[in-house]
Amino acid sequence: VNLPTNARLSFNNNDLQIFSDGTNSFISEQGGSGNLKLLTSQIQIKNAADNENIIRGTNNGSVELFHNNSLKLETFASGIGVIGNITASGHITASGNISGSGKVITEEVESPTDFTLDVEGDITIDANGADIILKDDGTEFGRFNQMS
Repeated sequence: VNLPTNARLSFNNNDLQIFSDGTNSFISEQGGSGNLKLLTSQIQIKNAADNENIIRGTNNGSVELFHNNSLKLETFASGIGVIGNITASGHITASGNISGSGKVITEEVESPTDFTLDVEGDITIDANGADIILKDDGTEFGRFNQMS
């Protein structure tokens, strides 16, 4: 089937339409009461040249999101994995442990309000053998020295 620009391939009284406006291509399901479903055991959304991944998904497996063909987010049975930095404009809430390797906070926390740690259990600060220094506006007011 070869249709001219702006012609529509329609199904079930226009419930589903496939068409092109000359610039963009569309699959539209707007008239029906159901959903548009893609049934497959694996799905890939790739760029027009078919040489870069955008999204990959596997039945009973992971969903992977890419930026410039570089994996950035992947789902697992136990949660998600993020490759790269996370930027948030709102609150981040965690109900489990937050852990990291390397520098967990790589820059000073700058906030016009207080920085609060509010926990029901112990707070552990581990400097891995180094001193722990407390400062306010760059002025040291306390120190825990490593004892040999």
